[in-house]
Amino acid sequence: MKIKIYVLLAIYSSLLFSEEVKVKMNLNQAIERAYEHDYILKNAQLDLNNSNLKVKESYKNFLPSLDYNGKYLKYEQERNGNNQIYENQISVIQPIYNGGILSANLKKSEIDKEKKQYLLMETKISTYLSTIDKYIAILSFKEQLNVYKYSLENLYKEYERVKRKYELDMIGKSEVLPFNTRILNIKTKILETENLIAISEIDLKNHIGLLSDIKILLAPVDKKKYNINTIQLENDVVSVRENNRNVKVKELELKIKENDKKIAKSEFLPKIDAIISQKSQDKNYNKSHDNYNWEAGITFKMNIFEFGKSMDKYKITDNEVEKAKNIEAKIKNDMELELRKSYLNLIKYENILKEQQSAVESAEENYNLESRRYELELVDVIELIEIEKTMVESKLNLIVANYNYYIAYEIYKSMLK
Repeated sequence: MKIKIYVLLAIYSSLLFSEEVKVKMNLNQAIERAYEHDYILKNAQLDLNNSNLKVKESYKNFLPSLDYNGKYLKYEQERNGNNQIYENQISVIQPIYNGGILSANLKKSEIDKEKKQYLLMETKISTYLSTIDKYIAILSFKEQLNVYKYSLENLYKEYERVKRKYELDMIGKSEVLPFNTRILNIKTKILETENLIAISEIDLKNHIGLLSDIKILLAPVDKKKYNINTIQLENDVVSVRENNRNVKVKELELKIKENDKKIAKSEFLPKIDAIISQKSQDKNYNKSHDNYNWEAGITFKMNIFEFGKSMDKYKITDNEVEKAKNIEAKIKNDMELELRKSYLNLIKYENILKEQQSAVESAEENYNLESRRYELELVDVIELIEIEKTMVESKLNLIVANYNYYIAYEIYKSMLK
């Protein structure tokens, strides 16, 4: 009896765990999952964390440092009956003046931190757009699949009717073959689209961190039309030239180059440190830690001559500043151009969307009309098949137009951040 119970439990467990796991999600949930999983986004966050640590490190360079120096010396000849000395020294060094290098490094690390924040934003927006693209691609392919299946269903109905006529010798084989060819063509399209859906789902699951054997059920997106007339393009152009994240990155890179120039200039200036130390030495290691003597003073260091090497380095940094200014000016022009192109694309896809909606209505009406005419033998089968193809293509084009319009609007919005 116990054995039967164990067998039943084993069968139940295998059925339970073999059941396909399904996850429902909408677009916002997919985006949030992508934020949590995307490896590039994680690395961008780590870069920002490192920048925070570098800022702290730069602040600490202003503080005194505590150094220990141990030394062992052995002489070739004995001196006073001994040929070795053990020496210990503990020093506290406080920077007083260093030509501005510490301040420049601190400012540079703070600027780099701000730059990493913008780069993190850029990576996050890239993840956002990529998730939308992958998500909507699946929905688009599924809509296309429905179009093909609906077309196949209608073709089968027409095919069966024509086939019966052929079997009754009412029509010739030439009336049947075009339907058969078109059906095979649609079946191939269905298979291709199903493969595209499977590949796209794996791509999305990898992107948002889901196991490949989990089935995802995607909620449809709102295909609302945006009022492009409310977009104030010239105001957005001013905004993108001044506030776009890529422009800000180039502005910060210019500031970093300017601080590199200050650091190079510091090579011409003196370096002054205050030092307090205690020192002891003895010929015996065990006694070398006794009888420390203290000393205090100021160290002064300045580069006098090195064949113009520091001057060459300074000129290089000066040239890098000029290059950064040129890149900053270029990125502003580039971002303005990209925004204007994005706006024109948005207008184009809106018009294409209207055009395809009208095309679908016209194609459906034309197909219904020609189907009735075909029943009355007023048109041949080739003409009917061509009209059916036109209707299917118009529906597919409408799906793609909706997809392009949605993406174009998201891209335009993202450029204003």
